[in-house]
Amino acid sequence: MAVSPDGVHWTGLETTVPNMDAFTLAFYEAKHQFLVPARYMDRYGRCIRLSTSFDFTSWTDHGVVFGTDERDQQMARQRIERHLADPDLADPEFHRPEDYNAQVYRMGIFGYEGIYIGLPMMFFRSAKVPKDWDGFDEMELSPEVQRLVRTHGDWTGVFEVQLTYSRDLLKWHRLGDRQPFIGPASTGNGAYDTLCISDPGYPILRGDELWFYYSGIKTYAMASLDKKDQGAVCLAVLRRDGFLSLDADKQGGHLLTAPFQLEGRKLFVNHLTSRKGALQIKVLDTQGQLLASSEVMRGDHTRAEVKWANGNLVEQKGKMVQLRFDLQQASLYSYWTGRD
Repeated sequence: MAVSPDGVHWTGLETTVPNMDAFTLAFYEAKHQFLVPARYMDRYGRCIRLSTSFDFTSWTDHGVVFGTDERDQQMARQRIERHLADPDLADPEFHRPEDYNAQVYRMGIFGYEGIYIGLPMMFFRSAKVPKDWDGFDEMELSPEVQRLVRTHGDWTGVFEVQLTYSRDLLKWHRLGDRQPFIGPASTGNGAYDTLCISDPGYPILRGDELWFYYSGIKTYAMASLDKKDQGAVCLAVLRRDGFLSLDADKQGGHLLTAPFQLEGRKLFVNHLTSRKGALQIKVLDTQGQLLASSEVMRGDHTRAEVKWANGNLVEQKGKMVQLRFDLQQASLYSYWTGRD
């Protein structure tokens, strides 16, 4: 660790955190908390070990908090075979079924609206790169790394970024059925993130959008100054709160929340409805009795204040209530209460 008042003059610190050869650093401003997820190893290969600090000096090592499991190992074969079968995707340099494996190469963690979101960089290993591979000569490698790859070879594969969340940094929940949050781009359209998608960090909030900057490389791992036009900084843009949605088709569906004590005077929703879609919200007591119902809501809104057709939230303040969201041809991203 090192600190600087101006980005030019640096002072090294005696403190260290457990890590191997890859880590990320984030700062959760709401909790004044520093997060360092670093690479570690488990029985499947690369995994994530986490250290946290509130002062950048005293660090807590939480040990291994995230890694792959048996389902990931089974999915690795499916992911690689599907990738190889798609003519629009770039093939890894080598592939050999007996080498297939799933690992967590790196993981960005950031705080978002009271929870922690993780972006694990999944590495679906496809084969061993032989130590006499000519491609090493085209990479700008340090003498030490050149010696290592010429002695031991390396590993190649397919990369994608998935989505997880946690409330305590220790127990992580996989989201989206482990489907790609950011996956490899098609070749032939000028994209750089065709094989390696690396270093996804915390997003920048810009209006009602979340901007994610990450590295895209056309080879399995390393960009080189000798190979022009090989790697770049890439950008993925997401609607605010758009990580996941609850979707209803024309048959409709509903969501009933767990009971909670109502504090806010207004209710807001982030939602999207089709031209013929609709969203309506009901406020119920813990016995299921109707306390208030909203006007029908339509359109695409990231911050829509709910208007009430019957009753309102002010009359229910302090009570234990449930919210029921009735959707038809609509998507619900988030909701929250507040004074304004």
